Amino acid sequence: MSCEKSKSKEKKIAEIESLYQKDVGRGITPLTEATQGQLWQAARSFTGHSLPHVVIITGFFIPLSNPPAPENDGPLGAIHLAITLHRLSIPVRLLCDFRCAQVIEAALEEARIPFIPLDIVPENSPSSFLEELLSCWSTKFPPVSHLVAIEKAGQNREGVVCNMRGEDISLCNPPFDELFRKFSGLRVGIGDGGNELGMGNFPLDLVASAIKNGERIACVTPCDHLLVCGVSNWGAWGLAAAISLLKEKIDLWEENLTGELDYRILSKITEAGLVVDGMAGLPQMSIDNISWPIHSEILGKIRKILSA
Repeated sequence: MSCEKSKSKEKKIAEIESLYQKDVGRGITPLTEATQGQLWQAARSFTGHSLPHVVIITGFFIPLSNPPAPENDGPLGAIHLAITLHRLSIPVRLLCDFRCAQVIEAALEEARIPFIPLDIVPENSPSSFLEELLSCWSTKFPPVSHLVAIEKAGQNREGVVCNMRGEDISLCNPPFDELFRKFSGLRVGIGDGGNELGMGNFPLDLVASAIKNGERIACVTPCDHLLVCGVSNWGAWGLAAAISLLKEKIDLWEENLTGELDYRILSKITEAGLVVDGMAGLPQMSIDNISWPIHSEILGKIRKILSA
């Protein structure tokens, strides 16, 4: 790749990063400022790997919503990223716990793509389950190289998983922190509130000063590349776009990965009562209390940056 061409791609990726980093009211600006350039580095870790193989973790269960259900931020981005990797011929699989499995299965079905493996952590799984999973991944060909967590709650310094209000939701959100820490490959964290896997890259006092209840909720599990976003789905879209750009396959976005696809998936899982808006706590078509047209606009702007 020529130096000029590389600089053009880096500029576009920086524009995408700036787009998804828009603060929607959580106070994440200090966190986004501290992670400038991470999208470029994360995307290059995929495209520069000789034999990439990716596992995507998602699923944030809201026990106090009506009804109790996983939130709709995370699954959309995870499916979008998985489709992108699959169409780039990069092996990819998904991982969630049993409470979120039905959502992922329904989203995959609506996406109408060839089979993408889904690993499910069952209820009351033994402590050895994650060790066995890591061992299994290492025997695949190629072995799993990247672990991506999208809007996946992680443990605070006391080993507790908290929601944004600081309430303990550990019983409904089994921690994947140990898996993330022990994974020997590259770890990418995507989050929007400070309590997600990967946010351990920040000093606790930074999260505490920026985010409401930050000292209580801050996840202490770090990652190699951290994408902080206004909405986690946006960061997953951004990563998918950046990888496509570096692979010079932006036609994937022009032809396939459209807002219509994401809207169709969101409609199906919402109408089936499988998800809720994480902020509103209700099964509605908004995500983080932001109406769908705003999300569609973000996706459209990413597409425009790619095609410019």
